[in-house]
Amino acid sequence: MNCRRCHPEPLAFSQNSHYNGGPQGTALHAGEQRGIKPERAAAAAAAPAPAVPAPALLVSEQQLQRGENEGKAQQDEAAAAAATAVQETATAATTSPEPIAEETPARASFLAAACSSNACIILKPPDATPGGVARRRLIHVGHPWVFDYEIENIKQFNKTQTGELLPVYDSDEGIEVYRQIGSPLSLFWPAGTYLGSGLFSRQASVAIRMVTRSSKASSSSSSNRCDRASDAPNEGPLSKLLCDRFRAAVYCRRLRSAGKPPPADSTSTDSRSSSSSTELPDVWRAVDGEADGLPGVEVDVYGSAAVLRLSSQSVMQHKDLFIDLTKETVDPSTLSVQTLNSKKEKLAQVRC
Repeated sequence: MNCRRCHPEPLAFSQNSHYNGGPQGTALHAGEQRGIKPERAAAAAAAPAPAVPAPALLVSEQQLQRGENEGKAQQDEAAAAAATAVQETATAATTSPEPIAEETPARASFLAAACSSNACIILKPPDATPGGVARRRLIHVGHPWVFDYEIENIKQFNKTQTGELLPVYDSDEGIEVYRQIGSPLSLFWPAGTYLGSGLFSRQASVAIRMVTRSSKASSSSSSNRCDRASDAPNEGPLSKLLCDRFRAAVYCRRLRSAGKPPPADSTSTDSRSSSSSTELPDVWRAVDGEADGLPGVEVDVYGSAAVLRLSSQSVMQHKDLFIDLTKETVDPSTLSVQTLNSKKEKLAQVRC
């Protein structure tokens, strides 16, 4: 006889019970396992499940109406705030100084005359170029370079010959705006201010290399204003100007090397007059480009040899003139001429 704990007897189903795997059969089967009579288990399984009460509404109609009213009030407040902001912006625009780039009547008339003449360089407003008014101030006080992106009518000179001497004008008259905001770089110059003339090169980033300067470029006087863009001051032939500056540069270098102060006016002095009485070092620079008013022209002397360096296409048409001047003033036994093509010139300027 087996022990019931170790060998339980198999469950016995009644003759009236049927296990079909459904919910009633499962309940019946579970009831029989727990020792419940089959009749009571069948009645419990057939009884319907108790109904779950539906959740009550969390928001009443009054609360819903109140929320709609609050939403409309918030929308009205946002619309009123937006209208106030627009009105304040419009008021500030009317009371603040006019922007520099605005087309004033004086600037518009000047641009029309300048563009019709097609004979001068017109600069963009300061706020339309990198550096702003600080960069424009440098041009007014004597910076020798004008970049192509600073020129407003640059496209009109696509077919202009490289090396042509062109007058440069500032087309802006609203620079006094910076004075009103307390900028330390406050300047004022009228529309059409003549800044000087320079050698033009469309193939380089430095489109203008200034050769002459206006003595009144940084003045606030309106006497420097030209009514027509083509009314540039008469500055004489370019070749004579370059010759005088070249000779003066070599002459001053000779005097400095001898420990003598250069004269106040050395433009008409012949540099060969002091060459025999002045002891020079073996290596010295005779011409130093923009420092001597000769942009893109350098002359270095190495004993009895000399190197003429032309670093801009704008001075290439005067190459023969500079060669003759170097032979005249330095008198080298050997002369080397170095030039730079346009692609390398622009690449070098971009890297700088």
